[in-house]
Amino acid sequence: MAQRDDRRARFTRESLKDALLALLGEKGFNDISVAELCRRADVTRATFYRHFVGIMDVVDLLVDDAFDVAKNIKSENASLALLERLQAVAALRTPNELREHESLLPTCQRLAHDEKYLPLLMDTALAEHVIHRIYLIEHDSSVPLYMLAGGIRRDEAELLFQRDLYGAFYMNRALRWKKDDLWYRTQLLICRGILGSLETLRNR
Repeated sequence: MAQRDDRRARFTRESLKDALLALLGEKGFNDISVAELCRRADVTRATFYRHFVGIMDVVDLLVDDAFDVAKNIKSENASLALLERLQAVAALRTPNELREHESLLPTCQRLAHDEKYLPLLMDTALAEHVIHRIYLIEHDSSVPLYMLAGGIRRDEAELLFQRDLYGAFYMNRALRWKKDDLWYRTQLLICRGILGSLETLRNR
């Protein structure tokens, strides 16, 4: 019985996530109500509130899903730490070289690998919430790296990491996450900029 309940709960959550992505493809987040989401997912409001406090909980699950998809892209470089990935990207010279080694990019720059998440990543009303969710996911692994690579205090590393994360996210949004030559050149610039600032701090 418990297993059947678990399957039903998973199905309900997946239905609501799919419904929210579909609605985001049609209208802005601020125009979506719980009632409309439930109708699209074919679940009752009571069922919705058994699983979620509000729609933002569904948004968080979608961000986590997009992050997991990007993180789990098969790569021969999967064992490399973030700093090593940035260094490897910075050593590349052309968009085509980066195309061939896209899995080296930091996960947060690959969130649109599955295009179904584009409505989530492009919604203006959700931008701050989405990026804060990414910040929470990446914080514990990235801040110590910034401290070590830049020779800086934790509070400085947190601010610098936040600056780089927000900057990369909004640059990607400005490019609509479209993987053309400009997008790949921009990723090269982002990675070189992060490495350059950390190196400058370390050598000050």
